[in-house]
This record gives sequence, structure tokens and C-alpha cells, in this order.
Amino acid sequence: MKAVDNYINSLPEEKAMLAQLLRELLHNIVPGIEEKLSYKIPFYHYHGMFCFLNPVKEGMDIGFCRGIDLLAAFPQLEDRGRAIVASLVIRNKKDIH
Repeated sequence: MKAVDNYINSLPEEKAMLAQLLRELLHNIVPGIEEKLSYKIPFYHYHGMFCFLNPVKEGMDIGFCRGIDLLAAFPQLEDRGRAIVASLVIRNKKDIH
């Protein structure tokens, strides 16, 4: 999507690289995922709001909209006091696995 392309291209180089890698991973792993810019960041929809990419000081935060339900299976996710969302900060390429 052009709006997401423009958004990612506007990020600092390291964050743009991380965002692009995560974006490609999402498109490869989740067939039929839809991408759009919402709340000024890339959101991915799959049977509703699925996840988002949000640049943070430390890197790129990938947040799962119903992430609270994933904490038992994926303890690396953090809820940070949020009611529904849980996320993980990707600091470098090695963090993506």
C-alpha cells in the first residue's frame, strides 16, 4: 500500500529496515492480511484488527491487538499495563525470529 510505503520510507534508516522486514514477514506468514495506515501507523487486519508497527525509541514495536490472549503462549510479549494490547520491541534484525 502506497501510504504504508511512504510511512516506512519516512522513518530513520534502522527503523525503516526493521519495519520493512516485519511487514514482509507478516505478508508471508498471514495470507490475505490487509495493510493500512491507521492512527498514523501501519495496521494489519486479518478478521479484524490484528497487529500494528509503531516506532519507539528502542526500535520498532510490534503490537498485537488481542495480545493479552497470547501472553501464556508467548511470554516475551509485554502488556505494559494495557487492557488488551501486548507487544514486543524489536531492537535489531536478530530479534526477528
